[in-house]
Amino acid sequence: VKPKEKYSTIYCTTCSKEKITHEGNIPAIKRYVSERITSIHRLSIDNNIPFMIYSGKFGLLSPDDCIPYYDCKLQNEGVKAMASQLSNQLAECEIRTVVFFCKNLKLNKEWRPYYEAMTQACAMNNVELCLELI
Repeated sequence: VKPKEKYSTIYCTTCSKEKITHEGNIPAIKRYVSERITSIHRLSIDNNIPFMIYSGKFGLLSPDDCIPYYDCKLQNEGVKAMASQLSNQLAECEIRTVVFFCKNLKLNKEWRPYYEAMTQACAMNNVELCLELI
């Protein structure tokens, strides 16, 4: 993962379980197989807002960050470490607002660790977190 650019506001959504399994590193936007990711990426381009994919392994990824195939879902026990990683990434990129596109947590409990880590990271950095239910 390359050094991050500086952003004020980002659009963000989580990675997906479905991935292209090619060996080697490929851009994150091509690695993940998800209409949700593709549509939010398109929205970010239309609105001229940088887009990042929130990986349970790597934290925040730009669409063109090249990553290997992996199978890692963020679990409750990993929230604290991920919050710390996200906090560092938010600070490094000077992000002030995260627009987080997520599913309803009451209906999609697997999203809760991702939400908890992002909430903690934003609080640590005084970053505004805006939830957009999808």
